[in-house]
Amino acid sequence: EVEVFHEKLRKSLLTEISIEHELLSNALEELSFSKNFKFALLEAFIAAEAVIEKVLKKLKRTKGISNNKLKEYKKEVSVSYKINIELKLVLDNLTEKELEVIQQVDLVRKKRNYVVHETEEVSFEEAILAINSVYDLIEMFEVRNLISAE
Repeated sequence: EVEVFHEKLRKSLLTEISIEHELLSNALEELSFSKNFKFALLEAFIAAEAVIEKVLKKLKRTKGISNNKLKEYKKEVSVSYKINIELKLVLDNLTEKELEVIQQVDLVRKKRNYVVHETEEVSFEEAILAINSVYDLIEMFEVRNLISAE
């Protein structure tokens, strides 16, 4: 899957890259070149937060919710709630695979919390899982035409 992402990244170099792809690329750099597994996981999760926020905002705007209302309540809604409740509410007919992707991203969120708040270490395998989970999330949104494939 990492190779597929790298190919998409190469193709998108001539166009403006989305924030989620840029952050996922940073995660791959941290993993591959810097061997900093903690930063790889953190960058991957930031990419997840960015793309989840983008998709949820888009879907809420299509339901007539104003930008001002979204800004007003943005800080009051946790990323955990967005992953575990809002995505499941706004995405119709989630497949088992899509539910699994959401569950994997939530596991990355939990690991991120341990890393940030408990100074827990991150293994190579955990960093790879984070990158692959976020890649799958981005791909899921692309397949559903909620974000553009870059």
